[in-house]
Amino acid sequence: MLNSILGDMHPFVVVLLVIAFGFTMRRAAHRRWRGRRYDPIGEATRELATRQATSAAQLTKHEVELHDIARVAEAKLQTRLAVMDEMVSQADREIRRLESMLEEIRDIPTPRLAEFRTDNAVEDDAESFDNSPVEPDQFIRLLRQSGYNPQEIANATKRPLADIRRILGEPDDGQSEAA
Repeated sequence: MLNSILGDMHPFVVVLLVIAFGFTMRRAAHRRWRGRRYDPIGEATRELATRQATSAAQLTKHEVELHDIARVAEAKLQTRLAVMDEMVSQADREIRRLESMLEEIRDIPTPRLAEFRTDNAVEDDAESFDNSPVEPDQFIRLLRQSGYNPQEIANATKRPLADIRRILGEPDDGQSEAA
């Protein structure tokens, strides 16, 4: 019967059938061999090691990120401390300047200006008012050296801006009368 089936077939088809049968048998043998080689405990151990390595890598990554955040925070803190140190040194310079101005003012006799007296003081006790020599020009120049502008000096001394500019030797800008 095999001869009758094979006899009617073309020899090329027979060769193809033999090759296909050989590949099928080889594949089946390979599956059996691979099945004997499969180690479920070893596979689970490898999977666990991979997951632990991944966890360790993530932990290391988070540690590096925390280190970077700490470095940035420290840099910001150092910058703010430097700004604060500069502000303290500026405040110290300003304190020294104001103390030296205070010493200069203590050496100058108190200006006796009628504008500084209130009407009540004049009526109540005129003897209590300081009768030291009047030095308003010197006081105005000292205020200018201290950093006040002519308008501020005029407001503080309650004198016209034109007089303040004249005492300081500054040109009048034409707006003195408006103030």
